[in-house]
Amino acid sequence: MKKAILFFITLPFAFVFIELFRSDLYNFNNRFLIKFLFCYAIPLFFSYLFVLKNKIIYRPLELKFNKKMKLFLLFSSFLFFYFIFENIESISVIDLSIFSEKYRNSYYKGSGVFTYLLLNVFTVLVSFYILKSRKLNNWTYLGLLLVFIATFFLGLRIYLFTIFVSLIIRYFIRNKNLIHLSFFFSFLFFLLISFKIFYGGKIITESQTFFELIIKTFSRTNYSALLYNSDLNLLSQFIESILSFFTEKDLSVFKNYFYYDNSDINILYPGISKTSGIAIPLTVIIFNTTSYLSIIFFFLFFMIIIISYYKVFSSISLYSSYFWYVILITLLGCLVEDVFFLSKFFLSLLPVVMIKYVFK
Repeated sequence: MKKAILFFITLPFAFVFIELFRSDLYNFNNRFLIKFLFCYAIPLFFSYLFVLKNKIIYRPLELKFNKKMKLFLLFSSFLFFYFIFENIESISVIDLSIFSEKYRNSYYKGSGVFTYLLLNVFTVLVSFYILKSRKLNNWTYLGLLLVFIATFFLGLRIYLFTIFVSLIIRYFIRNKNLIHLSFFFSFLFFLLISFKIFYGGKIITESQTFFELIIKTFSRTNYSALLYNSDLNLLSQFIESILSFFTEKDLSVFKNYFYYDNSDINILYPGISKTSGIAIPLTVIIFNTTSYLSIIFFFLFFMIIIISYYKVFSSISLYSSYFWYVILITLLGCLVEDVFFLSKFFLSLLPVVMIKYVFK
């Protein structure tokens, strides 16, 4: 169990370390990557010590994928696939690519009515079920298959994040065999890379190494472009963007500032039509605004993640476990994906009113 949380908090360090050896950096100075690794390594070391010295108590819950949950899965899937087949002429590579591109550029207004229940509500519920339930039944696997097909149609892997986190943690708990774990991560790798293969992305170039391929498969973050000198104005822009989310539902203020005020990004992220597609982890914001003081803030961030992880597994209360699970998923999303997982926190809490009825 301890290996799972150590795995997640180590991921950004591994990604940045591998980026030091990337071949497409246009001779950029790697000093910011090295400085980031130094600031990250110290709190990571002390977090390791804390986890290794403190025991995790795993208390699974007696959850059932009951009739209401099955009906919810079928209803949400019906809405989603009705929306899909109303907007594509055929299930071909060309039609799906066109549909995916339109969807990602907000062409289909009001599509959330059809997609929200399956991709946002069900994914959070089933992810929690995977983590806390003793056994998984066939309906669980059917739900995972439907969600994967749905995300495949949209070309958006981000909706699989919560599910992958829960599957990885569960696999670490249930399987101690390194060979099994290797096969499991290989399966996830080919599952993720299938998106790029299907939608015609260039999988590997002559100058690209295998490690670069791994990074681009598991992470959307280009640390080489995002890490730079201390910029306190970045923090004010971030706060402004968070506040604007509650009034205008718009998070573009911060990412627009980040992209258009940094010349390095314009080189390493050429041709960006929408800045929302740039993944900026919370660690990048902390480092870029606090420099060496980020050592302290990284440690505090890691400790909140670790405590949330402990609480999820030790709690025997359904509601308490779910609350800590939402905190854990949100923080892990901010750590390895994008800081605006914070905006999903309250949306992920909404299904709490359902868990008593769908899992008991």
